[in-house]
Amino acid sequence: MKRSDRKPAGLILYTTWPSAETAAAAARELVEAGLAACANLLPAGRSIYLWEGRLEDQAETVLLLKTPASLGKSLRARLEVIHPYETPCILALPVAAEASATSFLLWMEEVAQQRKTGAFIGPQSGEKP
Repeated sequence: MKRSDRKPAGLILYTTWPSAETAAAAARELVEAGLAACANLLPAGRSIYLWEGRLEDQAETVLLLKTPASLGKSLRARLEVIHPYETPCILALPVAAEASATSFLLWMEEVAQQRKTGAFIGPQSGEKP
């Protein structure tokens, strides 16, 4: 099987944070630890929800973390430790491999290997994943 024929499983973990600063700090920690290959911050989020019997309306930053499915549980566990909320929103969304870019899925898998070996594997200088 050619490398490009493989379709590794991926996840996107969706989580919300009280500010862009807290989300960015978490994103840096998780990517540097090799638990996420990539993070996207969407700072203009707004959440409307019920909490302890009251309707809340809060500005939040959405953090999307892309990772191989094999790291999903470890990533979730670390998020639960570092997240400032009592009940953080952490949702794992499966990636449809057959509809996704194989090269990106393979890159995420290679980044996961970096965690095991300590060797840098990622885009070349100037390239984007």
